[in-house]
Amino acid sequence: MKEAKTAIIIPPLIESAVRPRTHIEAPPEDRAEPAAPDAPVTFRADTNAR
Repeated sequence: MKEAKTAIIIPPLIESAVRPRTHIEAPPEDRAEPAAPDAPVTFRADTNAR
């Protein structure tokens, strides 16, 4: 193998190291939630059980 006289440098790697991203994009807002809460949820098979 011979010694390389040049190097290949990928520009996006250098750019990200020089100017790191300081702004994080927030996801778009979802639909509005209803004003009234949903009915309570019961986690049991027999509704008469205590």
